[in-house]
Amino acid sequence: MSVEEVNVDEPIASEQAESPLAHFFTAAWRNAESSIARHREHFEALSEIDVIFNVLTAFSDESRERVARSMLIQTHGALRAASLLALSGQVAESYSLMRTALRAAIHGVFMAGDEERQRIWLARVDDDRSADLKRTAFANGLMLRHLRQLDAATAGIYERLHHRTIDRGLHANCHGGGSENDAGSSAESGCDDFALDDEVQRSALRSAAQVGICTLSMFYYVYGDQFRKHKLDDRLAKLRHGH
Repeated sequence: MSVEEVNVDEPIASEQAESPLAHFFTAAWRNAESSIARHREHFEALSEIDVIFNVLTAFSDESRERVARSMLIQTHGALRAASLLALSGQVAESYSLMRTALRAAIHGVFMAGDEERQRIWLARVDDDRSADLKRTAFANGLMLRHLRQLDAATAGIYERLHHRTIDRGLHANCHGGGSENDAGSSAESGCDDFALDDEVQRSALRSAAQVGICTLSMFYYVYGDQFRKHKLDDRLAKLRHGH
């Protein structure tokens, strides 16, 4: 799938250009571009994580784990969105999507290799009884216990990150206040839309990378053959050393 490059300087209709939403989008995109340059090390880690996800997704159809693959794709998408929000300065919002990535991954691992769990998951929207059965079968404690049995160390990391995403995702961007070139500090979009304080943003970017590494480590127990065949385990091990 190709991605069309967006030119934020391209003129748009005057009524659209003056809307608060247009100002917000422009500020967010420019903040992200600036943050890539300012936080190069974290961006490079996120880029490497993204490459591993891309390769794993491309070759995951070699596996029979079709339902888990949908969770792999959702994990990757949520992590990409979280990274973009963190780069733009929407730090609190980025943690909510990091949590989505973690939750998708643990669901994927829990369903892998278990046809009954997959059946319950796929039927969850059929009726109220099916929804109740899904909630019981996919209780948080059961999924976490399963992950601990596979890898106690990764389960511990998952728990710490999960708690962090809840705690930090509930706070407003009270550290907002960007540079003199930051459109997010204008009246149109509000001074608290973007948290561009270096340490606050750096912490979010570091957390996004840690979530990426954790979720990839979890999917190793679903797609171990693909990890080894394409040497993704070696690339993941190098990432762990820096995070």
